[in-house]
Amino acid sequence: MLTAVMADVQVEDDGTRAVVRVTGEIDIATSPLLEDAVAQLTAPDVVLDLEGVTFMGSSGLASLLRAARRADGLGGSLRLRVSKQVRDLLEMTRLTSRFTIED
Repeated sequence: MLTAVMADVQVEDDGTRAVVRVTGEIDIATSPLLEDAVAQLTAPDVVLDLEGVTFMGSSGLASLLRAARRADGLGGSLRLRVSKQVRDLLEMTRLTSRFTIED
């Protein structure tokens, strides 16, 4: 049985600021897509646009935490734009204070 990847990741990186747009589901199968995109960025300041994310599992949360550590290590910043589902998950796991969330 084949399983389709249910996420899409698009990146805009000008070397100073990057925007990573993710749509679909971020779970154990798709979180590597997000992590690979973040690992290849040249910009220290990153916006993760998760407004199109319909589901996020624990592996997605781990990916967000790794992205935040990467930005911290580069002296940059990580900002999130989130869907209701992601915001609810961040609130439930008490991680909202770890991230800067844009309205």
